Amino acid sequence: MKSNQCRELLYNVLVKTSNIEDMEKLLSSLCSESELDKMAQRLKVAKMFLEGAKYRDIVKETNASTATLAKIKFDLFYGKKGLVNV
Repeated sequence: MKSNQCRELLYNVLVKTSNIEDMEKLLSSLCSESELDKMAQRLKVAKMFLEGAKYRDIVKETNASTATLAKIKFDLFYGKKGLVNV
């Protein structure tokens, strides 16, 4: 199966997951604790940017790197904007 087919399978499974408990089971099966923590951290960074927080406050609260902040901020305001509904 090609990479884009694998991603499509992933997206379809995620969309079909109907509740938090099932999503938690699915993500725990697919991702390590570290990967889940990083995704959660990125969502928190996005939420804080959308609420108007400053870089220094986001770094202090989330412990995210400035590179992560830059990536998230770019996506929110100039990129695919996949996190604007956080």
